[in-house]
Amino acid sequence: VKGRFMMNNKYLLTVIIPVYNTEKYIKRCIDSILNQSFKYIKIIIINDNSTDRSSSIIHKFSSYEQVKIIENSYNIGQGESRNIGLNLVDTDYFCFLDSDDWVDTQAYETAVKALEENPICDIAIFGIKTEYENSSCSTLRYDYNNNIIDGDFAINLLSRETSQDTPISALIGNKVFRNSSFDKTIKFSNLTYEDTIFSYKALSKCKKVILLPKTYLHYYQRESSIMHSFSYKYIDDLIDNFVDLKDYLCEISSFNTKQYYSYFDKCCSSMLNSMLISTQNASEQKEYINHLCSQVISRMSIKDLINYLDINRIRKLLY
Repeated sequence: VKGRFMMNNKYLLTVIIPVYNTEKYIKRCIDSILNQSFKYIKIIIINDNSTDRSSSIIHKFSSYEQVKIIENSYNIGQGESRNIGLNLVDTDYFCFLDSDDWVDTQAYETAVKALEENPICDIAIFGIKTEYENSSCSTLRYDYNNNIIDGDFAINLLSRETSQDTPISALIGNKVFRNSSFDKTIKFSNLTYEDTIFSYKALSKCKKVILLPKTYLHYYQRESSIMHSFSYKYIDDLIDNFVDLKDYLCEISSFNTKQYYSYFDKCCSSMLNSMLISTQNASEQKEYINHLCSQVISRMSIKDLINYLDINRIRKLLY
């Protein structure tokens, strides 16, 4: 594989990194890419008008031929920043990495080699370890055996439509995409949970997905992250994202009611869990739940949602 790249003298993979005020972490992220066993990587860094030292740290890498730095003149959000990088991709493969995360040193070589050897596969997915502040311990969240699966089955694993031993995460940083088969109309929203919808859309267009063992995205869980705060915006953004997802799936004739509402169930449960962690005040919790119910009633099909729900779950709500 490496011989072909040397002959062609080109980059084969683009890594897109949006950056906003991550001065403590961005060097670790970039270093994990520059020190990959696979060297034919282009790095696009989009600085989203950071107000800390992120810009000065990023520009220390400006002399590297494979590094392209884009400075946004004003803050446009992580989703739009990723889209800027996505529009610049001219390599055979691409991926995304958040500026506080990092990857194992052989992650991209493993993924690119798998996609090169399996041209029927559109996406390669590797495992995830969660890392925490002030801790040297990792939590293994997703781990795979080497396997090639159908795209529709990948949606099952993502949506948790059926119980399986190898669920797929909605996180975007553990996925490498084949550029030639990627639907260029798929973009990130600038809403919370943008990974959630991007991953579903991308997998919905896949013929095959390859799962990779023994290599990992290190997902860094900061105390100040979204998962440790909550507001009405998170509810509104989740509903907006799922309305957009349904429109997209209907447009490409790929809407599956059970998969869609299974995914909504999963994501909604995760969001509510974050809410319960962020506030212990029962009155606030009830207000958030009331707001969620009103949004679901006004913007989604209650008939389809009730038809999806297992009757035993409805009984538990009533009694």
